[in-house]
Amino acid sequence: MDSDDEYQRAWDEAYAALVEEVEQEVQEEVRCAAAVPRPIQHRRTIPRDHIGANQRLMDGYFGENPRFPLELYRRRFRMSRRLSLHIASSLASRYNCFTLRSDASGRIGLSTIQKCTAAGLWRTS
Repeated sequence: MDSDDEYQRAWDEAYAALVEEVEQEVQEEVRCAAAVPRPIQHRRTIPRDHIGANQRLMDGYFGENPRFPLELYRRRFRMSRRLSLHIASSLASRYNCFTLRSDASGRIGLSTIQKCTAAGLWRTS
């Protein structure tokens, strides 16, 4: 019995020494990784004129004096302007993704009308 206890004690000591060695290696790797500065990766962005595009869309179809007549609007989007505005306002009130928001860098996104047009909710011919 005494030899079994010695054998178990020897294995426990060897295992504890191995665990300690592995922990020291991990701590050394963490220290070395923290010491080396990593370059900051910047994403390339494409500047898009969301505000200008929204203004052109509103001037062309939704303004007080639209550039295109109501008949052309109905033919292009296959619904009345009033119905499409109702759909857009309903989507914006129900779903946050259809509202005008800015991203993390502060750039303005697309308006509700632009998002509905891009999503194909108003089918164009």
